Amino acid sequence: MMVGFVQAPAGTDLRPATKGLPDTCARAHTGGTCLRGRVRMHTTDGHHDFVAGEAFYWAPATRRRALEDSEYVDFSPNA
Repeated sequence: MMVGFVQAPAGTDLRPATKGLPDTCARAHTGGTCLRGRVRMHTTDGHHDFVAGEAFYWAPATRRRALEDSEYVDFSPNA
């Protein structure tokens, strides 16, 4: 299990980090919680916003962008 603590200023687009992956998307299931701000999860079906205090589950094939100064913790498998 990998634990990540992410701090992202408003406007940070994490989608380029998945460039080169199949469909340019993260491939792992990810769960966590938004600690501060607002983060948008882009999926093949549209997008969903998560705000401070909300837990999230991100299925494979997601991309992320910080809409506000944000912090979140996520948990995903290593393999």
